[in-house]
Amino acid sequence: MAPKYYSEKRFYNFREIINYSAVRFAKKTAFQVKIAEGKYKNITYAELKDLYYGLCTKLIKMGMLGKRIAVSGANSFEWALSYLCAATVGVVVPIDKELQAEDVNDFLNAADCVAVCTDNAKIAALKGVVSREIEYISFDNVESMARESCNPALVDDIEIGKDEMRILIFTSGTTGNSKGVCLSQNNLCSNIYSTVQMVKVKESDKTLSILPLHHTYECTLDFVLFLTRGASICYCDGLTKVQKNLNEYSPSILVVVPALLKVLNKRIKRQSRRTAPQNTRNILRTNPLHRL
Repeated sequence: MAPKYYSEKRFYNFREIINYSAVRFAKKTAFQVKIAEGKYKNITYAELKDLYYGLCTKLIKMGMLGKRIAVSGANSFEWALSYLCAATVGVVVPIDKELQAEDVNDFLNAADCVAVCTDNAKIAALKGVVSREIEYISFDNVESMARESCNPALVDDIEIGKDEMRILIFTSGTTGNSKGVCLSQNNLCSNIYSTVQMVKVKESDKTLSILPLHHTYECTLDFVLFLTRGASICYCDGLTKVQKNLNEYSPSILVVVPALLKVLNKRIKRQSRRTAPQNTRNILRTNPLHRL
């Protein structure tokens, strides 16, 4: 049987995605953000556009047009917004949040970054090792900065070349020293276009972002792709909280790797044996992941 292909719109940069989705999915929830246990705020696609243009405007006014801006931290809306804006205004440099401050400093120097968007704890650690002048942008302030001023024309005037480097990532160094990898926004958009032709993601879908966003796999397929579909994104509180968050958010899609599925499989089997009636245990034991 021949595979089914879907006819979908193709994008070439993040700004196109933001503008398109703000019109087509204006009132739909782009991000469901936890503000306290049991309390959430929803950021619509129309609001996302305003915040995107606002933070881009702020970064331009701070003199970061064409500059390299690092983003490091746990998966969050603030990470996502910082990434989109940094890649629009200049070049975004995603950095593993698990790295020690000394290692982060090495990457900041290698990439010639003028700023880093991260959490307060990382900022405090970096200030102890970074000797050169650099701008620190706290995730706590990102949203308020985005609301300070907004000049859409200033942002729309930025030319984003199809093959222009806008993302600079570093390999993990598993087989040697870390290496810089240069990507354009169109590189990610091309992967998204190929994926949505074969995988149907609907407006009604919701994902729980679990894998680290500084990895291009997670960033492309579990973040930017969802923004093209009008779907919703929420964030895992950590690997030990996956089961709790699955119950909390009820995602319809998970983007994961086999190792994580194996862990979930074991946990679900263990839980099913504890709680399921005797006559249903055999069914759950055969394929407990079929509902995820």
